[in-house]
Amino acid sequence: MMNLRSQREKASVDYTNIYQNSEQWHQNFAHVFQCPNSLRHEATLKELLTLHVPGKRVLDIGCGYGGSSLDLLQQQASYVHGIDISERFIASAQSFAQVNRLDFDLHDISQPCKGIMT
Repeated sequence: MMNLRSQREKASVDYTNIYQNSEQWHQNFAHVFQCPNSLRHEATLKELLTLHVPGKRVLDIGCGYGGSSLDLLQQQASYVHGIDISERFIASAQSFAQVNRLDFDLHDISQPCKGIMT
């Protein structure tokens, strides 16, 4: 049985391969994986983010390759700090997002957290 870290590392390999091989993948194929309620879910989430994120500092737990962190900046977050258990996800996030108000760190949230937010 796989532990959480090895599951995240396996997922990170798949995501990294997809995004490194085709920057347009999401635009071309993301709709294939949408479930019937996903558009409604996305609209509701965007509305909630619009109401609660502007001007706030956000901790993105399980940030993966950083896509959600970038979305949070687009919703006017003042700063986003992404953490994930996968080294590969964090490396991808750091290479894809060279933004001043965005940082990424490797961290296992089942362990104590000391001063991640600055």
